[in-house]
Amino acid sequence: MRIGIHLLFIIFLSCSRQDVNEITSLLDQFYATYKFDSKSININSLSDDFATLVSTALKRETEEVNKVKTSNYPDEKPLILEGSLFTSLYEGYDKFQIDSVGIDMKQAIVRIHFFNQELARDWYDSIILTKENSWKIDNVQFGQRPGIKDTKELFKRYIQSN
Repeated sequence: MRIGIHLLFIIFLSCSRQDVNEITSLLDQFYATYKFDSKSININSLSDDFATLVSTALKRETEEVNKVKTSNYPDEKPLILEGSLFTSLYEGYDKFQIDSVGIDMKQAIVRIHFFNQELARDWYDSIILTKENSWKIDNVQFGQRPGIKDTKELFKRYIQSN
């Protein structure tokens, strides 16, 4: 009986360690390559639901740009997605560090410490991930973005804006 319990515990730890490694690798790659513009978003890192929302927002952005280009005022600035869309600070980060990883079955919450050294700012955001065969980013809960609680809300507001 004890051997069975120990074996189950070892399997649990190895799965957790494997999940933590997969999550850490995904977030390291995502935040290392995201350059604060919509063209650098790696859609493959996002959950199906989140990827659909982001794709809809990117499509709307393209439509806005084309609408302004063909309007009577082509020099006007179109309504576009600006700033760091996946962190609290509009100006973005130049360094980040994973602070903690919490896993509950098929959902994970990762707390990341972001730094913007030029502005002498640091903050924490929470990344929500879901397991869809592999771990995928499902949302980013902002720690310090006034008026907007998370990335999904940011994209939904953009899509609904006129």
